Formats: sequence, C-alpha cells, structure tokens
Amino acid sequence: MRPIDGRFWKVLLFASICFTFLGLFSLTGLRENISGDSIPNRPQHGPPIEYNWDKAVPIVILTVLSIAVAVFSWHQLNGL
Repeated sequence: MRPIDGRFWKVLLFASICFTFLGLFSLTGLRENISGDSIPNRPQHGPPIEYNWDKAVPIVILTVLSIAVAVFSWHQLNGL
C-alpha cells in the first residue's frame, strides 16, 4: 500500500480548519426570539433567555472532532 501524499494532509488540514470556524460561527446564530418583539435574546419582563442546546450540542461535537482531525493532519504533515 502506497503512503498518503502530503497534499492530502494539507487539504484535510485546510478543510477541517474551515469546518471548525464554520461551526464556531454557526453557534453564534442560534438565537431564539423569546420576548415576542422580533429581537432575538432580548427579554422584556418575560422568561429568562435560554440557549438552543438541542441544536448546539451536535455542532459542538462536530467542531471538536474537526479540531481533532486538524491536529492529527498537522502531526502527519510535520512527521510528529
């Protein structure tokens, strides 16, 4: 079996870093309008602000896995 080329690890590193940033930025968009004034996360004497954990947990898991892939591909590129 032929060893994997360095280009593969570079592409994998770049893709996993991009996916990590995409996941982190998508976490900031998980706002819910709980106040009724069409402004997300701005309570007006209503219930406390709740974060949408049902959507956030899978994104966090995939982001952590993407970071792990980036670290692994970095180690493969540097021969560590």
